[in-house]
Amino acid sequence: LEKWTVLTLEEALSHLSRPAELGLLVRRTFGAAGRGRRRIRAGAPDASEARWLEASLREGPLTIEPWVEVLKEFTRSAHVDAAGRVRIAAPTTHLTNEHGAWLGSSEAGVDEVRGRVDHALQGAVEATGAALSLAGYQGPFGIDAFLHRWRGKVVLNPVSEVNARYTMDWALGFG
Repeated sequence: LEKWTVLTLEEALSHLSRPAELGLLVRRTFGAAGRGRRRIRAGAPDASEARWLEASLREGPLTIEPWVEVLKEFTRSAHVDAAGRVRIAAPTTHLTNEHGAWLGSSEAGVDEVRGRVDHALQGAVEATGAALSLAGYQGPFGIDAFLHRWRGKVVLNPVSEVNARYTMDWALGFG
């Protein structure tokens, strides 16, 4: 799944003009709980979308990626200590609305997270913890991930977001 980071309106318009069957997701650098993002159809943005793009770019870079049909969303909460050790919670699933805003969480059932998905989520949270530690961070964090359809196949995006803070799923994941 391709994604682009843009710094200017011209770059954003160039990527938004590319064909994308379901449109594109445009995200601000610092969003939370599904906020700071907007689905924009491929082509030229309308006036409201253009104003949102301009205002968002004044705050920093934007990420643009194809909008996908999300089938299931996961969070893995963790904690990295001063020595770089990563303690990882059980996976949780979370419900979001049609705009991606968080509505609630539940424990992930065995059937939802198994085999390659569980292995990929585990590896992603370990790698994220190592990178955060290397950057000097210690404390709670979480990664968001999701299964989605892409070109007729079910695919895992193991790290859609990194949240260097307590996540909404923290207590549930660590039980």
